[in-house]
Amino acid sequence: MNSAIPMRASTSRLTKAYQLANHVDPGDELLRTKIGECESCSHAKCPVSMITGSAEMIWSRTRTVTSNSLGVMNSLVDGMSKLSGQRIIVATSGGFLTGTLERDVDQLIDKARHAEVVINGLDSRGVYVEPCDGLRI
Repeated sequence: MNSAIPMRASTSRLTKAYQLANHVDPGDELLRTKIGECESCSHAKCPVSMITGSAEMIWSRTRTVTSNSLGVMNSLVDGMSKLSGQRIIVATSGGFLTGTLERDVDQLIDKARHAEVVINGLDSRGVYVEPCDGLRI
């Protein structure tokens, strides 16, 4: 399972945070890019610790949200396993990074398969559209 697939612009940001926070940056190329972006914005070098610290904070929050989502799906599978008939969970998301949670994802898939609960994914990118200026309240 590939844990760092950029699925949209914000997910790409999360992917970069994952790479920096988990030291998955061959040759520190991404880190050097971020240092360059910082210099062009603030006209000064950002400390490496500031960049990696921000990445760790972003990834920590993302990991928590993902872990919570997996926990909810685990609870759904537990509850649905006791029901008769067809059991389907539809998870909608614009992107889902598992990063270091691959084992948890695999366990959820195994549990759902054993309980005969189907988990479908629906890509929600593009579903939300900003209203036109004339429609804003």
